[in-house]
Amino acid sequence: MRAARYILRHYEAITRYLTDGRIPIDNGLVERLFRRVATVRKNALFVGSHDGGRRMAVIFSILTTCELIGLNPEAYLADILPRLARGISVVEDLPALTPAAWLAAHPADAVPPLNVQRVSQFNDWPE
Repeated sequence: MRAARYILRHYEAITRYLTDGRIPIDNGLVERLFRRVATVRKNALFVGSHDGGRRMAVIFSILTTCELIGLNPEAYLADILPRLARGISVVEDLPALTPAAWLAAHPADAVPPLNVQRVSQFNDWPE
């Protein structure tokens, strides 16, 4: 009964891949990329605080996104971290600092393909 209620509550999200052919039927790719996070889980005990754990999660998400779209994370972070430290307007500046937008503006910082499927059509996704 609990499983049926879950499906009914999340029906739209569960079936979204049926209406958009670009969305994979499963999230195995992302799970494989985040496997490295699970392997360092014990190290997360030493991040220092709850906020430190949140920061670590954000950094892992950024690095994994860079890997998914074929972006050199070192070049990306070297460019955006000083900008963030100086302060930005979230409405005006933040969209250009997302990994996909940054890669479009800096195509020379693409990295050779790894052994993971690339996500390359972020521009076509509905808002």
